[in-house]
Amino acid sequence: MKKFWIAAAFLVVLAGIVGLTMYLNREELFKEDRTLYSYEDREVEEIRIVSEQGELYFVKKPEGWTMVKPEPYKIDPSTVGWLENRLKDFLAARVLNEDNPDLKTYGLDEPDATISFRLDDGTENTLYIGDMTASQVQYFAKDSARESIYILGSYDVENFLRPVSEFRDKTILEVDAKSINAIGLSIAGERDFMLEGDGSGKWYIVYPLQTEARGDAVVEMLEDIAEIKIKEFVGSGAENLERFGLKTPAFTLELGDKNRSRQTIRFGNVDEEKQVIYMQSAGSEDICTLSLEIFDPRRFKIAEFLNEAPLSVAIDEVNKVTIIEDDSAVEFLRDASKAARTFTCGGKAVNMEQFTTLYINIMSLSAEGYDPANTGGTPHLTIILELKDKPDPITVQFVSRDDLSYYMMTNGEPRPFFIAVRKIDLIKRWRDRILEGLDE
Repeated sequence: MKKFWIAAAFLVVLAGIVGLTMYLNREELFKEDRTLYSYEDREVEEIRIVSEQGELYFVKKPEGWTMVKPEPYKIDPSTVGWLENRLKDFLAARVLNEDNPDLKTYGLDEPDATISFRLDDGTENTLYIGDMTASQVQYFAKDSARESIYILGSYDVENFLRPVSEFRDKTILEVDAKSINAIGLSIAGERDFMLEGDGSGKWYIVYPLQTEARGDAVVEMLEDIAEIKIKEFVGSGAENLERFGLKTPAFTLELGDKNRSRQTIRFGNVDEEKQVIYMQSAGSEDICTLSLEIFDPRRFKIAEFLNEAPLSVAIDEVNKVTIIEDDSAVEFLRDASKAARTFTCGGKAVNMEQFTTLYINIMSLSAEGYDPANTGGTPHLTIILELKDKPDPITVQFVSRDDLSYYMMTNGEPRPFFIAVRKIDLIKRWRDRILEGLDE
């Protein structure tokens, strides 16, 4: 039994020694210097990346980073800025301190990529990227001037090895989005509409007619325009225009700003599967894609901007409402003898809740589409508002256009607008409901 306890004690001591050794080794692991580069007090002036995707070469100039190779493309400064910041303060995930390491073991005898950079004091560094580790989430790497093998996170490495397209500037707007004061849209080469702002927040349709535009609809379009970003560069040159539907664009967007800058953007084919549309800015050879979730020129029609609501008058400004259907007229007259808002019909007080609903629908009768073919005709329905403070009444007539719509006439003048039949039917329905209540 005594021998048993001696043996047990020995095992406990041994386990303690092993545990202590492992702990000390672990502590040493965490104490290892994982610093790959530390140049926070200096500036990176050149970055060169060579990989299977080709060569990328960036040079820092007084105005900022520029791309030299493969082409002097305009770049997104934030993407190269990230590379610069990482090279100035770069920590490895681990360091393998081997004597005379076999570079072939790590894929560093023939590196997959090379990252070189030069500092403002002339210091040059070259980093070789080898194979991925067994975990497939890290890479082996080696600085040309050091013996150690470094293990780098895939996030760091793959940010350096991005294709050239991901470094390019993805903005397409050349005009100041916040200063846009002119918007034109053409469909298949034919001008659909032109909008202009007066600088005070009001917008006007100046083509194909001249009238005030719905401000909220214009603001919505401006917000979509401001979000236009290139999703992908797909080609360039005149030889690709027909392929992407840009030789004869389906849509053309014209923009102008307060600084008198002008820009034209052409839109071609739509890829419904990818939910993108092909586009090209005038003056650029680049052909790109744009997500339809960001901007879809198909959804903008002149009808969206129409602000033709001739009967939009507050109920308290009205003394009399007349609704004439064919040859039958119904009159609703304000009872001025009552302190509260009261309207009568045929000398009887009407249900004001029902009448208010009727009047709201009258006020909401706004143009839903543009049609210059309106030449007038015999009205099916006429609504006349006689106002408190104005001698002339407002008269709006509705002439049949087709089974689904009516043309609008204001004070006897044909207007190039139409309105849905369902809205007129709603007016007649509430009129009839009020009249039925008077007979009860």
